[in-house]
Amino acid sequence: MSGRRSHRSQVLRAGPLAKLSFALAILGSCAPVDAQRTISPSPTPVATAAASPTATARPSRQPLVGLPAPLAGEPTIVLYLPYLARALGGADGWETPFIIQVADTSSADLELSFYAISDGALVARRIVRGLKPGTSYADQPNRDTDLPADEAFSAVVRSFGAKVVAVVNQQRGAGPRFEADSYVGRFEGAQRLFFPSISRGADGFTSRVIVQNIGSGPTQATLTLLPQDGGAQVTVTRSIQAGRSAIIDLGAEPDLRDGQYAATVNATERLVAVANTHRDAPAIAAPMLYSYNAFFSGANTVYGPYAAKNVPGIGAGSSTITVQNMRSDADRPSLSFTPLGGGPVTRFDGPTLAPGVAWAFDLRFQDGDRSHPACGPTATASCLADGEYSYVAGSTGGQFAALATVIGPTTAASYTALARVADYFVPNVTRRLGGADGWTTPIIVQSVNASRLTLSWYRFADGSLAATQQATMAPGGALRIDPRDVPGLSDGAQYAVVIDGNGGRLVAIVVQLNSLGGDGAAIYEGSAR
Repeated sequence: MSGRRSHRSQVLRAGPLAKLSFALAILGSCAPVDAQRTISPSPTPVATAAASPTATARPSRQPLVGLPAPLAGEPTIVLYLPYLARALGGADGWETPFIIQVADTSSADLELSFYAISDGALVARRIVRGLKPGTSYADQPNRDTDLPADEAFSAVVRSFGAKVVAVVNQQRGAGPRFEADSYVGRFEGAQRLFFPSISRGADGFTSRVIVQNIGSGPTQATLTLLPQDGGAQVTVTRSIQAGRSAIIDLGAEPDLRDGQYAATVNATERLVAVANTHRDAPAIAAPMLYSYNAFFSGANTVYGPYAAKNVPGIGAGSSTITVQNMRSDADRPSLSFTPLGGGPVTRFDGPTLAPGVAWAFDLRFQDGDRSHPACGPTATASCLADGEYSYVAGSTGGQFAALATVIGPTTAASYTALARVADYFVPNVTRRLGGADGWTTPIIVQSVNASRLTLSWYRFADGSLAATQQATMAPGGALRIDPRDVPGLSDGAQYAVVIDGNGGRLVAIVVQLNSLGGDGAAIYEGSAR
């Protein structure tokens, strides 16, 4: 993507009432005027609140009338969205605003097909024509009369003429019971996927795994769960038609005991998958959600720009880093932590991991082991001091995946460690969006060997350059860049940012924060360019 701008947008909550108006603002301002939808959404939006996680099976459906024909020819790219919802659980249930953006120099025609997860039926198809480079098609399913209410879907997006990217935002509730997170669309997949950490009842969190078949024929997907504290593995299977998704709710599986698991998913067709991990039982005063995409490839060195130990504030708390062995033989990983902003490196060597097994390192405990005594606030031979860090996970020749969670009293977020070091772009950065306490999204850049950064900030509304920023940093360290501190940016605005290492290599994430109540925190990974 060198030499051109590309950016995505995210529909994020901007407060108990502002959340909805923000979603509508995105829909009104981001969709290009020359993009024509075959089916238009209803003009009346529906607010979100607590809802059930799965759809009710329908015994029969009415035949579809007036469904547009598929676009002819071979698509440039096919993008897969495993999980969407419209008013799931009722009029105030889960919804999933999503945004598709052209990440190319040419225009795109889009064909969107929606399949009900409950029975696999094709329930809607849309055609969007003439989506220009850098512009977005944004959709709020609760407004869409072509989608049945109180249901969940998978979607297949075929793009003709240009590459596209997508972000899906999952949200429900308001005020202190608001919970949200996001995942990204995938155009690649594999016959074997990896989840470093999924949960049934551990610390009150339970995961729901959504698996989408992106192959050309039906397949049986087998989820194999390995308890992180030892014990026999458990397998769960689902039959999935091409393009469709299936949900595996760990809380509903009778053979599973409570605990934390590493998992793999295997099938004869290619798959993509998402894990949504909730702590939102009715008795929970502060519901939370964190979400991440399954891994289908790893590396012997992966980079994590952010981890925390006993840090106060929204979006902070403490981290667990979970490293999973993706090799077919045993290997031993290590974790090396550097204080955010620079300082001495502290290394911890992990155990030897069998294939598919994961090592969970909780920063609050000696040697990261929850069975050991808790650490104090200062550093010792077996403990990190309280504070913020970047980290590197690796081994001499392994293939590893690493997941970082950041859990606080009222917020939860997660992101996947990054293996590809390059210049980066981050598609959606905001500054006080929704007011003084609204969404502000600092970028955290971790250097591999970069010492000088150039950040180009492009206005989301029109793609124009709003600011160019220079920054220096120590190679091997990490740097937080807060949009509130950048001259030339405006409150209440969104930006796409290109991060140039000037010949050096880096990775980057965005930490999305608001102080309006509830689970006002999320993290997403930037994209290498």
